[in-house]
Amino acid sequence: YLMTRAGVDVNKIDEAAKVILDEYQKVIEEKVGQKELQKAKEFLKGNLILSLEDSESVAEDYVVEALLSEEIIKGIEKVTPEDLQRVAKDIFKPENLNMSIIGPYNDEERFLKLLK
Repeated sequence: YLMTRAGVDVNKIDEAAKVILDEYQKVIEEKVGQKELQKAKEFLKGNLILSLEDSESVAEDYVVEALLSEEIIKGIEKVTPEDLQRVAKDIFKPENLNMSIIGPYNDEERFLKLLK
């Protein structure tokens, strides 16, 4: 699954949801730049390595993560901009999108129309 979270001013919720959905559309229509992809890869690899140092993660997943982290990093490195675009075309279809919004909102249609 893919999840996007954002904490936004309640008065800007429509704008924030639209910007997020527009960014999804960009990934479908435009290839991610190599520099941006490399930055994302480094972020993922860093989080993976740091999670090995978290005592809770170590207690729960030490063996699995220690054995698989090298393979996961190799897999991350293989990802190309074309891979991202191919997957984006599959998952960012309107029929696949869901939205959860927490706040003082009563008009469900207000947000459902953004997903169409």
